[in-house]
Amino acid sequence: MTIATFQFSLPDDKDANQIVIQSSLTQTGSYGNEATAPYEYGAVSYEYKTLDITRWYRIQFVNTLLSESGPFSQPVYGGDVTNSSPFLAIGTETEGSNFATIADVFAYSNLTSSDITSARVSQALRSARAFIDLKTADMNIDRFKKNFRDDVSARKYNASLRVLKEAEISLALSNVYRDLSDNQVLERMRSGDDITSMSLGGAALQLEGNRGNDTLAHYLKQLSESYKDTALELIRTLAPTSVSIRWAD
Repeated sequence: MTIATFQFSLPDDKDANQIVIQSSLTQTGSYGNEATAPYEYGAVSYEYKTLDITRWYRIQFVNTLLSESGPFSQPVYGGDVTNSSPFLAIGTETEGSNFATIADVFAYSNLTSSDITSARVSQALRSARAFIDLKTADMNIDRFKKNFRDDVSARKYNASLRVLKEAEISLALSNVYRDLSDNQVLERMRSGDDITSMSLGGAALQLEGNRGNDTLAHYLKQLSESYKDTALELIRTLAPTSVSIRWAD
């Protein structure tokens, strides 16, 4: 068993006071209750001390005062919880999106595991997440509560999580394409030969004539810079555009 932290978006019901964790042997199998714990609205993580990395998990929020249960989150694999701390997205229109996964990066870019290994993509995601965590350390629901009522604050906080996911994917791809560029340079240094083509995104990328892999490496580096610019611009959209001033009594 492993100690792991589930991270999740805020429930729609601000009076939810209980979190239920369920697990299954398979993603689409039968889920049973694993744990029930008190929940205080505003919390976006829960430490679970008996996680099985071979099982699938999902969560649900409950309002015990009204005997009402919210929707279940999308399931996540126990091994992924410990490897990349994925988000548990609650299935409503105002949910926060889950943190990016390796599959998200491949789907977003049309890259495949033959272009770059899943292990390297996972490493790029961890690096991207660490950078974003530093840049958004002060971003929590309290930021929005200063100016909005609770239900609007939750919606805006969850929306900001969607933006962070997009930024995380873009920043990870910046790292991936930078690696591919560096690999082309190193390959030429080792072999002494120009590399005028490579497989990328399931298709052959061909550079004709004597342009060599200087151009190929430069092209990949441009892709890296483009994705980095996209990620940084998304992060900048989350920065406050004004400073609230309040007079003390």
